[in-house]
Amino acid sequence: MALHPREGGRKHPLGIGDSRMNRRTFLRNTGLTAASIPLASAILAACTKNTGTQVGGEGGQVLQNPARPDNPVTLPTEGNPTIADGLKPEAGPLELYNWEEYINPRIINMFEEQYGVKVNVNTFNTEQESLATLTTASDINYDVFFPTTNILSKLAVTKILMPLNKTYLTNLANVWSVYQGTEANSPFYDVGAQYTVPYTVYTTGVAWRIDQPRGSAIKGPSADYVPSLDNPYDVMWDPKWKGKTHILDDYREVIGMILLKNGVYDVNTDDSSTRTQNLATAQQQLVDLVNAVDVKADVNDYTDMPDGASLVHQAWSGDMVSAQYYFPKYQENKDVIRYWAPTENMMIGQDFMSVLNTGSNPVLAHHFLNFMLDFDSKDNSGNSMVNFQWNGYIPPMKGVVKEDLIKGAGPWQTGRVVQPSLETCIPTEEDFTVGHQLLELTPEVDSQWKDAWETFQTTG
Repeated sequence: MALHPREGGRKHPLGIGDSRMNRRTFLRNTGLTAASIPLASAILAACTKNTGTQVGGEGGQVLQNPARPDNPVTLPTEGNPTIADGLKPEAGPLELYNWEEYINPRIINMFEEQYGVKVNVNTFNTEQESLATLTTASDINYDVFFPTTNILSKLAVTKILMPLNKTYLTNLANVWSVYQGTEANSPFYDVGAQYTVPYTVYTTGVAWRIDQPRGSAIKGPSADYVPSLDNPYDVMWDPKWKGKTHILDDYREVIGMILLKNGVYDVNTDDSSTRTQNLATAQQQLVDLVNAVDVKADVNDYTDMPDGASLVHQAWSGDMVSAQYYFPKYQENKDVIRYWAPTENMMIGQDFMSVLNTGSNPVLAHHFLNFMLDFDSKDNSGNSMVNFQWNGYIPPMKGVVKEDLIKGAGPWQTGRVVQPSLETCIPTEEDFTVGHQLLELTPEVDSQWKDAWETFQTTG
């Protein structure tokens, strides 16, 4: 099977690689949230308290009141100093701790050449593995970590993450204002952006083929097909594409999609008065999905669509950008995939970068974060976009010109990055302000979601 770009797929066109899980493969396959990690819960039970605006102190558990846009959280920094201003970078080697193949090797080489240091990429296969390593191992020496909101508060209260000194992060001015950590613009999960800078953003939507892949017994949507304007999600339940409709193997993404389909924008089911009914309805519609189209759940949207295994697929925007690299050799026209996500109430996600207290190179680590935030809006160039060209997941940079990404403009590009018909795969800052994020759930709520998913998995 073809490999995802983050698993070396583009670098090994002959299929060289292994089956180890990458950053989202684990989350997709297991649906693990931080609320379901026993170690994380134990840490929080012993170390944290949620005051509504701060996390810290003794006793309590932040999971009972997780960060939300209307419940911003200030992570603690007391007793956890950052580095001083104006220090010279250490000699390295710089140790990264990242998901399996989630960074462009070319970027690593560029940083090594610019700073005259060695960079080692240490990887983890699951978020649970990374959390266990960072909280229990005594011999690690990692400098930079790529966390999610699911474990961010745990790493802050246990002082595993180092507060950032933004005098080293001059390129932070390049990112969307919501990430900059100013008084006027600040991420709700890390008020002041004390521990995080953004890495990538992506949406979740519906993808479909407009042609009939060779060897397919079922004709896909026609070239002039347009999803129903009343409810485009309905295409997933259309029996015309029975046997060729796939969803993501991720209980949060799938149930979240059904909530949006039903006009429910509380995608984390925070409203306890409606939660049970909304999840019950989603559960029944999952069963209906099996009966209507014999739906398949997998995490291979980036290969299923190009090879024709699926003609309709719930998908991540970044995977559809990358799909162009996985078409069969005989497929000359690769501009046959379409992607739709709502213009307002869409599902949108993000990944971050942080500095660890476990490393020996905190100054160099800050320089690395700044290096990854490099961007020039004049031609869509910069280190952040070199990374995007490789993995398809765009960094949230101000001034990105979609048209240039489609044309292949910019001295760093060897060709088109985004297929012309997939402009919808490039999230904007406006999308981020109107979209909905799948956020950390309490253990009790998470259990209800998993019960609905388990019913689907045992259907058919």
